[in-house]
Amino acid sequence: MADSNTTKLNLTLPEVGVSTTWATSLNNNFTTLDESVLLDSTQSLTNKTLTDCDATTQSVGNNSTKVATTAFVTAAVALENTLAEMDDVVITSSGDNDVVAYDSTSQKYINQTAAEAGLQPTIADGDLTIAKTSGLQTALNGKQATITDGDLTIARTNGLQAALDGKQATIADGDLTIAKTNGLQAALDAKQASITSSARLNANLIHDGSVSNTEFGYLGSVTSDLQTQLNGKQATIADGDLTIAKTNGLQSALDGKQATISSSARINADLIHDGTISNTEFGHLNGVTSNIQTQINNLGGGVTEADVVALSIALG
Repeated sequence: MADSNTTKLNLTLPEVGVSTTWATSLNNNFTTLDESVLLDSTQSLTNKTLTDCDATTQSVGNNSTKVATTAFVTAAVALENTLAEMDDVVITSSGDNDVVAYDSTSQKYINQTAAEAGLQPTIADGDLTIAKTSGLQTALNGKQATITDGDLTIARTNGLQAALDGKQATIADGDLTIAKTNGLQAALDAKQASITSSARLNANLIHDGSVSNTEFGYLGSVTSDLQTQLNGKQATIADGDLTIAKTNGLQSALDGKQATISSSARINADLIHDGTISNTEFGHLNGVTSNIQTQINNLGGGVTEADVVALSIALG
């Protein structure tokens, strides 16, 4: 079995009872521990918390992987305190109101005036003139100058004179006649002539024309308000509105009529024809099988006077 090493600080563990390097190994281990506490040599720190630890401040511009202290960071930041210190910015002879704009030629951001950067400078009162405003002078030139009282005449107003010339002059009382007024005569001809006692209006020209003169004349005999007279009349009678009791004389008329004739309510024979046949005589018809007169005519070829005499003697 040989010497072994620890897993964390790689300290030598001499083989027990065999190794002859105990003193050397112990001295080396103490040295390693001492350097580890001061972090003077290369050490790997895993899951360690450093409290109140001091480190050596690196020189400015040192880009090694050594620990950077706050002093180092402060000194490094202090060097980059102007735009010009940025790698892609070039500031030269800057002046008031300069702007930083990208310059494609140098491929840098450079300071330029607003005009150099193509920016419109601030426009103050009075800075602009008509000449500097694109198209304004042309637009103004094409406009009508201010028109004051009396500037225009009829001749200068396009079409106004022609329009006025084609108009009717002022019309005074009595200037117009029916013949001179377009359509007036035709309109008058289509109107109703005056209605007088000698030129009366026909009744069929009133309302919907359904009332004739004759029917209209019936109003002459009306002595009072028609609605009042109608209000006192019987309203329209619908199906089922009337009963026998409400119909004057109907019950008496019904009582005087023959009841329905049936097999259980037959009529007497004396109520047929002239009433000379009794129920008994009517009953003799029962059993007759053919015309009675024919049967009588066929009895012995007819009854003679001798037959009657003989029948009388026989009946005594």
